[in-house]
Amino acid sequence: MRASVGLRVRAYERAGRALQRFFSDWASAFCARCVEVTRLTHPRLPAADVEVLEGVFAGCCQAGVADGYWIPGLGDEGRFPPEMVTALEGARRHLCPRRPLPPRFRIRERRTGRIATGVGCAYLSPNGCVLGPWRAPLCFAFLCSGPARALAEALGLPEPAGDTDDFAGTRRVFAAVVFGEPAEAEGVVSGLERRLHEWHAVLEGRFGSGERLYRWWRARETRGS
Repeated sequence: MRASVGLRVRAYERAGRALQRFFSDWASAFCARCVEVTRLTHPRLPAADVEVLEGVFAGCCQAGVADGYWIPGLGDEGRFPPEMVTALEGARRHLCPRRPLPPRFRIRERRTGRIATGVGCAYLSPNGCVLGPWRAPLCFAFLCSGPARALAEALGLPEPAGDTDDFAGTRRVFAAVVFGEPAEAEGVVSGLERRLHEWHAVLEGRFGSGERLYRWWRARETRGS
């Protein structure tokens, strides 16, 4: 069992690093402007049009998401076995020996004046997530509808109806890594790496950077509003 867990952890790290690189290159410009992206994506929703009064708005990095050792969309069948949780917790401690205090924030809806408070993920720092490739599956699989639509349109992929929790087929990837045979895990992770590499090449050729992709998307959203 120990060797099997070691193989799974290495496959998990490979998948995490591939997704981390892609998100850093092509989604981080959206994440850095979470408040604006949310407002543009949901123009009719008062709760989506806010100003931050204190702290840093956590967006999708809400308290507890990093502790979700389960695969989105699979229900109880997607929960990690205890030995996998223990191994990943150990890997996380190499990056973050002590669990930080979760950041708090306070926001106000611009239209209603309603004030709300929230708590972000403990691993959310001013420079982003400190867990690197050891984030929970949901942290890699989820992509809000703004960047999800931008990437789909830029890459010529089917446009999602809203938020997605299966970005780039991550559900199948993590299911194979956690529950499949080593050969299956190797195959799906290699497929993910190839897929993201191909997408990166298309986006780089068309936009050059994630910042330019964001500006392209914002101009389109602004014209349509």
